[in-house]
Amino acid sequence: MCGESGGSETAFLAVILLCIASVFYGIGYVAFYIIAIPFMDDSVRKKNSPLYLSLAGALRLCGPTSVDPGIERTDPRWIGAWWIGFIVIGTAFITHYVLTDIWMRIKRLLKNPIYICYTLGTTTRLFAVLGYLTFKSKYIESEYKTSASTANLFSGIIGVIPTATGIFLGGLFIRKFLPGPRLLTSLITIVELFAVMGMLSALFLGCPQSQFAGTHHNSRFDMQSMCNDNCFCSETKFQPICGPDNKTNYFSPCFAGCNLRCSRCVTTTNSK
Repeated sequence: MCGESGGSETAFLAVILLCIASVFYGIGYVAFYIIAIPFMDDSVRKKNSPLYLSLAGALRLCGPTSVDPGIERTDPRWIGAWWIGFIVIGTAFITHYVLTDIWMRIKRLLKNPIYICYTLGTTTRLFAVLGYLTFKSKYIESEYKTSASTANLFSGIIGVIPTATGIFLGGLFIRKFLPGPRLLTSLITIVELFAVMGMLSALFLGCPQSQFAGTHHNSRFDMQSMCNDNCFCSETKFQPICGPDNKTNYFSPCFAGCNLRCSRCVTTTNSK
């Protein structure tokens, strides 16, 4: 990266700040799901409860996206390992009393057929879509040739707006028609089938594969050329850069013939 600075102290400070932020996020998260939802369900009429719960869930998704994080779209600083804190804190809170009492509670839950069916359904559903949810941004960035910030922007829009709309419409449907268990289960099944069809159709969409300078039809890979023959470029530091034709990628600015460290394309003043 151009202008690299800082070191382990800067990284350690960033980790500390993220841990503190996760603590406050956890407080708000618990308050919403553990306190707010039961309180809302107990405070309104049973008929209106689905509408209020769906509205609260939709607004909760839209709230974080309405705040500007103060990071430019070209900024490459994106952190994806947000889930590590849950593992560390969850492991730290395991006590002797929890381990002794948990088996009795698990045995009681295993005797509940509704809970078992719901858990199996949720598990299989997450098993099917977890890869898509985890690598959605990377897939958009690679398949549609966008920057990391643009890919995260589109993945956020895809994940937030349709989900919030679906939650609200689902609550509105339940409030208006008051469907029974069979009708509601049938509706969920139909919606899931449409979701599967949409994901399968996405496999046939994308942009043409970009060319990578140095690849040949006989599977030989040689990044050296007349443009970078005397540059002594490093083959271990991967900094991909796009060529002037907007189709050819280079391993690094050095292999593209750029003499400036901060060159963003091969058509700069000091490029060969």
